[in-house]
Amino acid sequence: MKKTLYFYLMKEQLGPLAVCLAGLLVALILGRMSQLTLYLFMSSITVWDIAQMIGLIIPHIALYALPMACLIGVLMAFVRLSSDNELIALRCAGIGFQQLAPAVLSVVILTTGASYYNSIVLLPAANQAFAVKLRSLGRAIVPALLKEGVFIDVIPNMVFFFNRVNPSDQAIEGVFIQDSRKDGVTINIVARQAAIFDQAQHDRILLNISDGSITSVRKNFEQAQVVHFQSYDLAFPLSTLLAESEGKRRRAEMSLGELWERYKQTGNPRSGLEVHQRLALPLACLLLGCIAAPLGASFQRGGKLSAVVMGLTIFLVYYLLYAAGNGLGENGLVPPGIAMWLPNILGLALTLFLWWKVQREAHFRLPGLRQLWRGKRSAARSVQIATKTRKLRK
Repeated sequence: MKKTLYFYLMKEQLGPLAVCLAGLLVALILGRMSQLTLYLFMSSITVWDIAQMIGLIIPHIALYALPMACLIGVLMAFVRLSSDNELIALRCAGIGFQQLAPAVLSVVILTTGASYYNSIVLLPAANQAFAVKLRSLGRAIVPALLKEGVFIDVIPNMVFFFNRVNPSDQAIEGVFIQDSRKDGVTINIVARQAAIFDQAQHDRILLNISDGSITSVRKNFEQAQVVHFQSYDLAFPLSTLLAESEGKRRRAEMSLGELWERYKQTGNPRSGLEVHQRLALPLACLLLGCIAAPLGASFQRGGKLSAVVMGLTIFLVYYLLYAAGNGLGENGLVPPGIAMWLPNILGLALTLFLWWKVQREAHFRLPGLRQLWRGKRSAARSVQIATKTRKLRK
């Protein structure tokens, strides 16, 4: 392949890929912004703290965004080349589709390498920094709890109401707490007074409550229990402030070698799944990108929408297989390796089929919305004509 054609194809793919990746990152980050901005307006957390948190969650988001961006970016490039008849011009010049493989492989290998670096190096480091930042943010959220006369829901699945608050010694009078963290059970705590303590050595916030009662009610109202107490300690691990699972957070902070050692020692399938996930998901960039090139080239002019729908369907099927494998692996029904690598194995088979199909210059012909509408109208007219004919015969 000539250098001019090689760099032209690279540019055609990298542009849509970068735009798609940026859009996915923004969309996924906005999904986490609602909770982060809640802390911004209800505590002493600054905009800079929020920006740091966003930066630290980008590696985790990129692990899932890169495969889809690679698929859509390469797909859109080849759909445009096919719709503008540039691929036909290349065939007329004696350049077959397989000769375009170096440009495709360069893009997908570059994306796959970046994804592996993100998964193996950046992700555990970012998760460790996120945990440290989370602890500092947890202490910054303490002032948000020290508000009187308002309902406070800073901590997920919990509601606080304090009648009087003394910020100087963090003493509280008139306490109402509703705790819905346990499924199927709602716990209400009513007490005369309380005090908040920051236990930095245990990475938690402690609420010492005095002279009150605890009412526990199940959701079906079949069982209720009331307990009176003189002193009760209610602790909040700092991880709960962002609804993070403690075990999951620790695994996410480990390197690939540490995870593998834990998996061999404990046999915990979740550790094994984390190892194979960090290895399998980056490879999806390679497979989905190689699927996208022949898929985009196989659609004739006017099939842009059908090609995009087909690409999104392939990614959705891949993600559903990944989610199903993850669930089966966590329950011990499937070995972690098979659970995480099965979508890639199926993706490899689809890649080989599509490259074989496009080399034979076979095209996909999916009916568009207009054709479907015309088909429905023709069927309706046929039914009307048949009905009138029957009436005339009678």
